[in-house]
Amino acid sequence: MEELGREALYKLIEFIESASPRLWEIAMRQVAVDLARYWVAAGVTAIALVVAAFSFRWAERSDSYPNEDIGYGAALGLLIISLPLFVLSIMEIIGRTMNPEYYAIRVLMGFLK
Repeated sequence: MEELGREALYKLIEFIESASPRLWEIAMRQVAVDLARYWVAAGVTAIALVVAAFSFRWAERSDSYPNEDIGYGAALGLLIISLPLFVLSIMEIIGRTMNPEYYAIRVLMGFLK
């Protein structure tokens, strides 16, 4: 198994050496595009979390919802969906910001498959 990994790494090195500067630039640009997508996802899920928080407050008021259970259920559902997506987006943003070269290599490894 380790031999396959080593062989793939040598293929990657040969591949990068043959088309190096332009290919590396493309891979780094793709990392930036992915980073922007995760920022958008984090923003949308942050808005959803704010809406969920306000939905809990609105559900507490008896005149806001005809049925309080529906209001709490909607807010809880939104919270259950948006919180993990927000956390995952932030984790991806941190990784791609702190080590973009690693993700660029992963992009290039995708070319070899």
